[in-house]
This record gives sequence, C-alpha cells and structure tokens, in this order.
Amino acid sequence: MPKKPYPPFFVIGGIVITVILGFLEWPAFLKMNNEGLFATIGIVLCLLGLLAGIAVHRQFKEYETSIVPDHKPASLIKDGLFAYSRNPIYLSMIVILIGVSLWVGNGGGFIIALAFTLWVRWRWIPLEEENMRAQFGSEFDAYCKSVRRWF
Repeated sequence: MPKKPYPPFFVIGGIVITVILGFLEWPAFLKMNNEGLFATIGIVLCLLGLLAGIAVHRQFKEYETSIVPDHKPASLIKDGLFAYSRNPIYLSMIVILIGVSLWVGNGGGFIIALAFTLWVRWRWIPLEEENMRAQFGSEFDAYCKSVRRWF
C-alpha cells in the first residue's frame, strides 16, 4: 500500500510555508537577514538542489526505473550522484528547503528541513531499502557498504 503523501508534495508545502512566514516576518524570533550574502547563498543552494534533482531524475529515466519511492525498482543505480549518496534526491530536497529559508530570511525553513529529513529517514528510506534489498539482494548490500546514506 502506498505511503502517501510523496516527498515532493511535502517539499512544495514547506517552500510555500517558508515563503509565507518570510513575507509575514513571523515569528519574529525566526526572522533572519535575507539580504546580501545569506540571500545569495540561499539562491545558490536552491539552484544546486534543483540541478542535482534534475540530474538524478534523468538517471532514473536512463535506467528505466521508477522514481516513485514505493514502486518496485527495475535498476540499481550506482553511478552519478548515487556514487556518493544512496539518497541524492532527498538530499537535494533538503538543500532546497535550507536554501529557501536563507533566501527569504526565515529560520522556520530550517525546522521544516529538519522535519522533512526525519520524516523521509523514518518513513520512506526504510521502505525503499527494503524494496531494493528484495530486488537486488547482496548487490544492494554491497552498495550500502560502499556508499553512505546521505553523503
């Protein structure tokens, strides 16, 4: 049975909430400077996260496997960003959430990024790893030993 909502919906909601909180400058104790260096770093992080997500999405198409977390995998991708992280998509989403927080100047985005990290760590990653292990067995176990979960 699917475990919805899927992570991209959480990220989109997190971005919207962070932008609204930044616009409202609420709560005041989470307001940050969103000019100059912080905004620039935020924009760069958003772009890096987006580019990483696009690169990984292309790999899923190239390997003809599903990007949907609770679908049966057709291929074990071990190159590209997957050579450095077993979860580059989630990592790119976290980078985007942090980037938006810096860009709009609201620390609430850091809380959302932390909540997202914990949510995927406990809800999605175990399901994906179980599916990968069932599909690829010892090949997946060897991959796990050579590549870290996050980075």
